[in-house]
Amino acid sequence: MSYITSLPDRLCEWFSDMYEFSDCSFCTQFPSQVKETPLMKPVVVFGLNGIETQSDEIVLPESESRKVNEEFSVGIYVPLNKGGAYCNYILSRIADQLLFNTSLEIRKITATETVYVRNPDSLFMNLIFTVTETLYKGTDYPEPFVFE
Repeated sequence: MSYITSLPDRLCEWFSDMYEFSDCSFCTQFPSQVKETPLMKPVVVFGLNGIETQSDEIVLPESESRKVNEEFSVGIYVPLNKGGAYCNYILSRIADQLLFNTSLEIRKITATETVYVRNPDSLFMNLIFTVTETLYKGTDYPEPFVFE
């Protein structure tokens, strides 16, 4: 399961290395990074919401596979002076990268409304995406990112 559970860390690292996202800071949900108050630049937080399998059995028999749905969240915190439209701008850039520059089988992307959050005195939007994969016991999985 480390392939799945390490995805938020790998996404954080991948996006941090992109010049196109130099206007944002990236971190994972746990351990959470202290955000400056007031926020000076957008902060994007990656996390794993849950994993659902077709069976309650986690340990797979040698010849068996499991279809797995993984739900990830991407919290987007934007300084108040940037406005709510900037949340949408970051969301669309992240969604484009996930859909067109990864080999992830993304089945669904949704987003919440933009809301004000008191700590760290910013606007917040949550992007949630679901990935469906078939996992085989004992298999090494390739890196899901396509580098240009």
